[in-house]
Amino acid sequence: MVSPSPPALPSAEAASCIQRSTALYARGQVREAMAVVVHGLSLEPDNAVLLNHRGVLAARLGDAATAEAAYRRAIALQPRDAYVHYNLGNLLKAHQRWQEAEGLYQRALALKPDYPEAWSNLGDLLKERQRPQEAEAAYRRAIAAGPDYAIAHSNLGNLLQEQKRADEAEAAYRRAIAVNPRYAKAHSNLGVLLKSQQRYAEAEAAYHAALTADPRDAAAYSNLSVLLLEQNRIAEAEAACRKALAAQADYASGWTNFGCLLQAQKRVEEAEAAYHRALALDPGEIDARWNLSLLLLRRGRYAEGWPQYESRYSVARKERKMAPPPVRPGGPPLPPQWRGESLAGKSVLIWAEQGLGDEIQFVRYLPLIRAMGPRHITLACKPPLNSLFKSQRFADRVISMDWHPDMAGEFDYWSYLLSLPLHVGSTLDNLPARLPYLTVSQERIARWSPRLPKPGLGGLRDLRGLRVGLVWKGSATHRNDANRSLPSLAALAKLWSVPEVSPHISVVNLRLSC
Repeated sequence: MVSPSPPALPSAEAASCIQRSTALYARGQVREAMAVVVHGLSLEPDNAVLLNHRGVLAARLGDAATAEAAYRRAIALQPRDAYVHYNLGNLLKAHQRWQEAEGLYQRALALKPDYPEAWSNLGDLLKERQRPQEAEAAYRRAIAAGPDYAIAHSNLGNLLQEQKRADEAEAAYRRAIAVNPRYAKAHSNLGVLLKSQQRYAEAEAAYHAALTADPRDAAAYSNLSVLLLEQNRIAEAEAACRKALAAQADYASGWTNFGCLLQAQKRVEEAEAAYHRALALDPGEIDARWNLSLLLLRRGRYAEGWPQYESRYSVARKERKMAPPPVRPGGPPLPPQWRGESLAGKSVLIWAEQGLGDEIQFVRYLPLIRAMGPRHITLACKPPLNSLFKSQRFADRVISMDWHPDMAGEFDYWSYLLSLPLHVGSTLDNLPARLPYLTVSQERIARWSPRLPKPGLGGLRDLRGLRVGLVWKGSATHRNDANRSLPSLAALAKLWSVPEVSPHISVVNLRLSC
């Protein structure tokens, strides 16, 4: 929100310019408003109110240099004007000049302590800078200064939602809506929260309330499309997504969601085009890059897909579930992340990521790393896989949760396990596909043999000679578990009636038996 300067004492002509430019700006006629302000400044070049207006209009037109110069001149003329400090703070914050922006907000608040907009925007800055406790305090000061300032309530809700304080976040959003029932963003944010709790009907109602308040709210349409897609209401989801893009053609996140929708329908060429469109609009649209990487890898376009797949660990990903090896403040720093440099004579740490299946699948790349001549390889894995991986002798040392931050000083490089295909130049033609690449210890074979039926004597053509293992259920906490786990073994019942096949069912907790 932009605040005007307080009334000054301009000439009648300058006062008329201020009034006319304000009216034009309110109607969205920004260039016309700027022309009026420029005329007024030709009459009174040191009018701080007109200079503030020029800053607001120049910022709106994307001319940051002119806006900053106008604000700074206004501050020089009226150094105790909290509003101009605030406006300049907004400009610098938008250009990630964080420290300067924070100082300007603080100066505005020193001049006007009961300034809810400044407190709220300071909260936004602190939240962006990963200072959540200070951000929360700023939002609460904004609310104390302006209990009816709906934006502060909604922004506090966003912070609380990020901190997994769902009940408090919902209360904050509902207070914002109570203060301003037509505040579309609060309805939309509430919808996101409700969807995360699988309260789908309430979430859909919240999105529709947002669209009632603002029929051109692209984010609400896009969020609604995601909700509808998760409920397999494909036609409705696509209609909502197209409305989002009609409302805002340059909405990068909307193009990302549209790509997901198209990919779910196996319209892969259209999906790829949508992801590229999102990235053209915003190269920092990490979800588009991540989804594009999966699409390319599924199509076997590894040379294009593996580099994009590195986006999975970007700090910008909201659903990022991986982090580099932790280090101790003041302790040994983490060595460089390996990007394909020579490993001859080096010590390298391969760091686990994602799920057990990912680790099992990609550990096959370690022999290729061994062939590069490192002095020592340490593989970090999840505890259930420790004994399995140790028995393969792919690494000189296998560790799991016994990592200590001071161990960072032992290595020349470290790498995520799933980055290995990129850095060894993996393609469909050179996959390390020797099977089986994992072997089972004789001790485990002896333990399991009595529990499994003996194979038939008819060779491979005799189905009784095959023993097939089926993994029918994964982690219930996985976001896509409904599409990858069977509700029960009853869904497989028809398999038991296949001629010459004798079912043998063992219910196994894979996390305990790998």
